[in-house]
Amino acid sequence: MQLHEHYQHAIKQKNVLLEFARHARQSNLILCSIKKDNHDNETNNALAVALLHANCPSIMQEIPLGRVVFEVEQAQCKSAVLRADIATLRAQLTYPFEE
Repeated sequence: MQLHEHYQHAIKQKNVLLEFARHARQSNLILCSIKKDNHDNETNNALAVALLHANCPSIMQEIPLGRVVFEVEQAQCKSAVLRADIATLRAQLTYPFEE
């Protein structure tokens, strides 16, 4: 199975990171945040890595360090579910800040 397939299989039971982010937001906890105007690929990759590590940790550990970025980008390209979860996680972590 490819990485995106492992992810889709793992989240059928529960998407642990999204659940955690929802509960944190409901409890008004800010554990980390994303600026509203930050929509770059690095942020998407970081959110994808977090989702993949939370839901398929053993698979992510098997990927050689030099291939992680490639595999994560491929998983995003191949999985609409992962892209939707990235958007959901982004929404959960985006807070308006006054500077």
